Amino acid sequence: MGSRLHGNLRAVIPTGAFAEISALCGGTEFCSPTLPKNFDLDFQLPAMNETFKVQVLSKDGSIQQVSISPSAGGAWSLLVDGLGMQGQVFEGADLFDALIVLRKQLERNGFRLLCAGARRDVLPSGMARSMGGARQVYVLELGKPATTLIDIFSAATSEEVGTVDEQQSFGRQWMTSLREKMK
Repeated sequence: MGSRLHGNLRAVIPTGAFAEISALCGGTEFCSPTLPKNFDLDFQLPAMNETFKVQVLSKDGSIQQVSISPSAGGAWSLLVDGLGMQGQVFEGADLFDALIVLRKQLERNGFRLLCAGARRDVLPSGMARSMGGARQVYVLELGKPATTLIDIFSAATSEEVGTVDEQQSFGRQWMTSLREKMK
């Protein structure tokens, strides 16, 4: 089974059916073909029944752990347990934004999440935000288009992560580097 967008809905359809859809679209992935009458689409939201154990670096250098459970029920949210935040919910326009809200609170208390979504060199694309809740982010390299996607909850080292401000600053630097390269 695979997942593709049809119209404004995510559809789970057999992987082999993508060739049939592609043929109907003239080989392009970004179209809305008229599907055969017997073509059954099972629409569903992405599964959000996972809980991630994420390491947290404290200002004294010790490592602790929090549990983070993402949810797409109405608003995108993260349910956090650990570091005195039992059952606290952080909401955002997507999972990446909810993670930023959580990170800002942790930063005020001298903590940094050690996950890919907190790396200085990552940002979600507009398409990742609108179609997948920004669960995947691109790894950015100055002067180069972004091509590598990683899950925001995957592990990262203390050397890779930064503050929210550092991440946003790097994103601006990356955009500028691409513009400069195109001149």
